[in-house]
Amino acid sequence: MTLLMAANSHAVYADLKSASGLQEQLTNLQSFRATFNQVVYGNSVQELQSSTGTVSVERPLKFRWQLIEPYAQLIVTSGKVLYIYDPDLEQVQVREAAGALKGTPALLLAGEPAEIVDLFEVILLDSLAEEPANSIVYSLSPRHADSLFTEIKLFFLDGVPTTIEIRDALGQLTRVDFSEQILNAKIASDEFEFDIPAGIDVLGNAEIPAS
Repeated sequence: MTLLMAANSHAVYADLKSASGLQEQLTNLQSFRATFNQVVYGNSVQELQSSTGTVSVERPLKFRWQLIEPYAQLIVTSGKVLYIYDPDLEQVQVREAAGALKGTPALLLAGEPAEIVDLFEVILLDSLAEEPANSIVYSLSPRHADSLFTEIKLFFLDGVPTTIEIRDALGQLTRVDFSEQILNAKIASDEFEFDIPAGIDVLGNAEIPAS
């Protein structure tokens, strides 16, 4: 019993230390810009979909994720309302940002780092063989059973986010590799604004701020 209690106490301490390390990494990241390549893999590791785009993030809760190829899509918020705009479908979804982003990978980059411990169990992994030797890799498991994700891995190299891997409840893996990263530079506020184009279908019941 004593050994079991000691082992459990050590595991709890290790998890808290891992969470503290990740929190420190994210606290140092007040803004982030990058291009990305996103690939979705099926259960048998076959590639299902590949896309490219750009991302801009600024705390607190400012987020812009723009797909460019193979189709256009924009996900953007300035903190209160989240817009998901699909120009090919001529529609935009409007959601309350805090609720829509809660427990998602986007919240790791745009939300408050102190919330991580409440939302995720964090483990610091050994560096993976295929990654650069100085990589730091964190595994995050959602604490809430209704999460759409079973695991998120966040990779850093010299304090710079390089990769996010997301495993969903169906076993699919989404890997996002960042390049051309820029940290802690000022981002124009209008980059997180969105004006709904005329003639576009609006879905959702979030209150749209007055122009």
